[in-house]
Amino acid sequence: MTEQDLELLSQFLDGELPSPQATVLRERLLAEPGLRAQLEQMKSVDARLRRAFGETGKVPPHITALLAAG
Repeated sequence: MTEQDLELLSQFLDGELPSPQATVLRERLLAEPGLRAQLEQMKSVDARLRRAFGETGKVPPHITALLAAG
């Protein structure tokens, strides 16, 4: 799994991946169990974050600080 794969999955999950790239990624997801598992893990984390912080779009300051430090 490359950094580019993770970025593609993130864009796909957020609905930001252009259609041609999304089609290619869907084909890869069918063929690559590891990639599919990573997407499922990312979906799970996304769902937990949405439940924890709601859909306000506002990230708490302590989370922003953690992300900036990384």
